[in-house]
Order: sequence, then structure tokens, then C-alpha cells
Amino acid sequence: MRRDRRDYSARCKLSQEQPLKFLSAIIDGMSKTQLRLPKLYDHRSKKVEDNDRMYCNLNLVLVHRKDTIYSTKSIGMFSPGACYDNTTNSMLSQLLFGLTTCSVIPPTVFIQVDNFAANKSYVFFATFGYLLKRQSAIKEFYISFMMPGHTHCDVDAKFGNFSTYLKTTECGSPTEMMDAFVEALHGEAYMQQTIYNFKEVLHPYCLNYHAVKSFYDFHIFLNEDGIPMVENARHQLSETLLCGGRQDANSFITKIFKKMPASDIKFRIVPPKLENLEKLPKVIPKWEKVITAEAKSELLSLKTTIESYKGTPFTSLMATIESKSVTCILREQQALLNSQSSTPPPRSATTSKNLAETEEMMVQPVQRKNQVPTKSRVKRPTNAEPEETDSSTTRRNLKRKAQ
Repeated sequence: MRRDRRDYSARCKLSQEQPLKFLSAIIDGMSKTQLRLPKLYDHRSKKVEDNDRMYCNLNLVLVHRKDTIYSTKSIGMFSPGACYDNTTNSMLSQLLFGLTTCSVIPPTVFIQVDNFAANKSYVFFATFGYLLKRQSAIKEFYISFMMPGHTHCDVDAKFGNFSTYLKTTECGSPTEMMDAFVEALHGEAYMQQTIYNFKEVLHPYCLNYHAVKSFYDFHIFLNEDGIPMVENARHQLSETLLCGGRQDANSFITKIFKKMPASDIKFRIVPPKLENLEKLPKVIPKWEKVITAEAKSELLSLKTTIESYKGTPFTSLMATIESKSVTCILREQQALLNSQSSTPPPRSATTSKNLAETEEMMVQPVQRKNQVPTKSRVKRPTNAEPEETDSSTTRRNLKRKAQ
């Protein structure tokens, strides 16, 4: 368990300090006890019976990236009335959406997920293996499952902060709860989601290699022939980056697919479940005394809002990931520099020097509002006389008085 925490810390650090090479993300669900609408103060909680309330489930995608003044990015995926299931399709779709919110998507991506059946499945690995064939931005995935009874402090801390904030406010609608999330965690909140049906399409192609249940860390990559492979990568990071060796005991490597799927699959978008939202008009009259008129209006149109969202086609998702690859970002930056410079551009636009400079710029802290900027050091010409300072003037005056 200590080794697991060390691996996780290493992945977070690599993602934050080398954003053009690594990206780390974790997804987890918050307990439902704090996510029932309307969310009222404790002394008003009995105003509405529990059976008349609606759950607004939350999955948090936490990306370890210094894109802002914070060291992580919190992406809240809200599901009012449990209209989006907590299935393999949902977890995968939310993870991929979380990756597309980053400014740059590097070639190595680390994913940390809970160790339960919806995640630890052949379809879960097959989806990431198929993604390696559909785009060129990401070259490999490291998938890590938490050990039983184990969790990570950063996600728990986010849920704790949000739960504490909810005790100080009231939420009568999903939008008000999302506003509370943004205010508490300074993150991003989404209610309309695109869930792709990976399971229906990829399950018939999955190879049953009987080596998933007893392992916790996996490496997904393409071999020399371009075939998606899965490898047991137990303690891969701590052993190679921190300890200098690689564990070979009880490891395995195998193909992911028994037959490779077509390279142009258009995954069907799973429609949301609207049963619980259809019940809202009957229970809203019981909420009227404790929610605002704006919240009531939103609840009455919530079913239409969810149902009318058509989602993002899978091809558009792949295009977004491709456009945020390191190569594309460096090419755009080089083109911008060339347009601003009168000198002809160099033949090699993407170099290791450009990569290092861009990476250094990405990890620089963003200046906060009302922050006093530091004074810049101006280099004086070599033939210029030194400027007089207060201390030199004082010393000269004292010398004159002594004479």
C-alpha cells in the first residue's frame, strides 16, 4: 500500500512538472448522502421528506496539471436523477472528456480508478487500446486500480471541501449545486454529458486473457506491428523511476483483441435515463416553500434540457485530442513566433530546445489578481556610468563632513 501511494505521488509530480510528456488523472464518485435535492440547512432539512428528494450524482475527474493558479483541475460531472449510469461507458466517457479539457495532451497518460467491476474489465482496457489506433497524440496508457479499502487523499480532500461548503448553502436545483461546486473547488461543472457505448461495440472483440482480477497496474501500448497490447506494470513507476529496477515476478503481456475492430467505428451515444426526471412535476409542489422561483423553473424544464442535448460525435472527440497533441501545439507556437519575427524560420521547427522552453512556460505559476509584480532587472550598457544610489550619496556626504 505504501508503494501504491508512492507510485501515485510520482505520477502526479511528473504530470505537473513535465506536462509535455506526462498527464495524470483520477476519477471517483462522491457519496450520495450530500447530493440530494433540495439541499437545505440542517435546521430546515425536515421540510421535505427523503422520499420526495432527487439525487444529483457526482463523479469527479481530477487532473494533475498546473494550467491555472492551482496545482490540479477539478472537473465535476453531475447526473441529476441518476440519468447517466455509473457504468463502464460512463466512466470511460467522462475520463476522455476530462482529458480534452487540458490545453496539451502528452504521449503518456496515467489513469487512476476505483477497483470495482465496472472499471476492471476487458472492455475498459479494450477502449484505451482502441484509442491508441484512432489517434496519434497519446502513445501509451498506464491504468492503476486502487487496492481494496484504499483511497487517495487528494480526491477525498476535494469531496470533503465540497461537502463542508454544502453545509453553508442551500441548493434547489442541479445548476445551483454546480455553482456551489465551482465556488468551493474552483473547478468546472457539467450536467449535459456524452456517453459512448463502448461496451456494446468492443465486447465481442475482447480477448479473455484471465489475468485481470489479481493485478492492479497495467500498461497499454502498441507493439512493433501496431497491435494493442496490455502488460502487467506492477509498481512500474516506482521501480523504474525511483528504485532503478523492474519487477518481473508474476507479470504478463498479451494482446487485447482476439480480432482487431474496424478503424472507423462510430460509437453510438447512449441516451440518458429520464424516468426520475419525469417524476419531478409531481414532487416540485412539495419543494416550492423551500426553493427559489428560478430553481423551480429550471426543474420544470430539466427533462427537456437533458433530452435535447445531442452530444459530441466520437470523431469530433478524436479530432479534439489530435489537435491538442504536443506536436500540434509546438507547431502552432512555432508558426506564431515565425509570424512575429522578420527572420526566416529554421528548417526544424520542433526541437528539444523548443520542447523544454514550452514545458517551462507551462509550469510557471500564474500571477494572481492584485499581485504586485516583481521589478525587472535592467542590464546597463557597459560604457554607461553607474547610477548613484541613496547609500553612495550618504557615504559621500559623511566623508565631506569628516573633512
